[in-house]
Amino acid sequence: MAWIFTTILNWLGGGVLSKVLGHLETRANNETERQRIQALREQHAMTVQGSVITKGMEYPFFWIPWLIATVPLAGWFGWGMLDTAFNGALPDVAEIPQGLLPWAQSAWQNLFFSGGGVAAAGIIGKAIARR
Repeated sequence: MAWIFTTILNWLGGGVLSKVLGHLETRANNETERQRIQALREQHAMTVQGSVITKGMEYPFFWIPWLIATVPLAGWFGWGMLDTAFNGALPDVAEIPQGLLPWAQSAWQNLFFSGGGVAAAGIIGKAIARR
């Protein structure tokens, strides 16, 4: 059946099917190439962002706003943990406002990221010092 359809299209259109399939193949290749380029752009942007953050962490002024954001957040979380541990005997902590929630989540994730980086650097430093 497909052979008959292909033969009729080739006879009527002089290779219409080949042209349509060729166009679809070219379009698929272009879409794949666009996705590959987009992935490379995102990878480059993340690499640049990581290098900017790493460079910024070398300066003491970087840590001032970071501490301003994370110390109260850690205190808030600790109070919530203590309140839970003592079965609600402590005053309840307020919920983080929705406008601040994305910032608090980012600061909290970065708190663990920075802490992990400092711990890893300390372990590597001790290993090098032993040699």
